[in-house]
Amino acid sequence: MITTVKDWSLVTINDEDNSFRILWAIVEHDERNRFKRNHYVCTSLIISIEDDLVTTKSDSTYKLLG
Repeated sequence: MITTVKDWSLVTINDEDNSFRILWAIVEHDERNRFKRNHYVCTSLIISIEDDLVTTKSDSTYKLLG
């Protein structure tokens, strides 16, 4: 199941020992009905980015628009 998002940003978070990225975006459509359209979403740690698909540590997949 995929959540489609728009107006997105990849955010890098640095602490003393680690650096990781999350996705901050506005929901366009959520196939699992977890999020409402036009609401913001802030993801867990990004595991991979392939083309326009982002996969997170919580095993969610986000399709990036734009």
